[in-house]
Amino acid sequence: MFASLPQRPLSGGESLVHYLRFTQLVVREFGYNERLLNTPWQEVVSGKHKETWKKKGAAMRIKVTPTRHRDNGKLGLNLPFPAHLSLGLDALVQASDYAHHCDAPIWTFALTYRELRNYGLIDNDLRFLLLNQLLMHGVESTEQCAQRHIDVVETMVFDEPSSFILTKKGYEWAQRLLRASGQAESDEMLKPIWDGDRHRLTLSGTVVKEFKLPSPNQECILSAFQAADWPPSIDDPLPFHAEFEPKRRLNDTIKGLNRNQKDARIRFCGDGTGCAVLWELA
Repeated sequence: MFASLPQRPLSGGESLVHYLRFTQLVVREFGYNERLLNTPWQEVVSGKHKETWKKKGAAMRIKVTPTRHRDNGKLGLNLPFPAHLSLGLDALVQASDYAHHCDAPIWTFALTYRELRNYGLIDNDLRFLLLNQLLMHGVESTEQCAQRHIDVVETMVFDEPSSFILTKKGYEWAQRLLRASGQAESDEMLKPIWDGDRHRLTLSGTVVKEFKLPSPNQECILSAFQAADWPPSIDDPLPFHAEFEPKRRLNDTIKGLNRNQKDARIRFCGDGTGCAVLWELA
């Protein structure tokens, strides 16, 4: 149906999606009216068809508004962070930083559509960022050997001239999420290593504790953590011994692990039940 409709330039604040929705509604409610189909939607809504349009639109639960940035009050900075966005967001943050440090218009450092695609973003990622007011979309019309000239647009359709920058809200969100992501990766990498042959506990190459004399209970716990790849906690791994009360023995062993560390970067503790051992970065 749409292939046979008259084509007109999109009006301000109007996207292709909105144009198709508008066209469908006009045809459904007013018939195939070429004059209306070639009229910007704002004129139709504000003209003599306004009341009819409002009634029909309300009846069909169709909002007659352009596709613009929306904020439902629940978005703000508490948005999901798909991992594949990290490279693109990092580049966008860097572009904003360059503009700030050079005291230059932010569009001077806008990233192109192709650049963001190369960073792994797809069109729906861009739409997600635009609709949440985290990103601004512009179309570049720079002439050769001239400063970049980019016109801000609100369409959700992208092509080669499309360029993008972060909004202030987007910059804050991206920084926050990138920091959180980097910290999570950093914490994941910061796992101790227990070398049973050398009787040595290290963290990031630094010796935390080294046993010069045998300490079977402490080494048993460290071996259990190493075998499990250092989860936050493990059950008491000490073998049963009739002469020792298990909870007291575990508590004494934990105290021993925290004593005489060369570099006190790891802290061991119980879980309050006397049946498990936890570790954390000090």
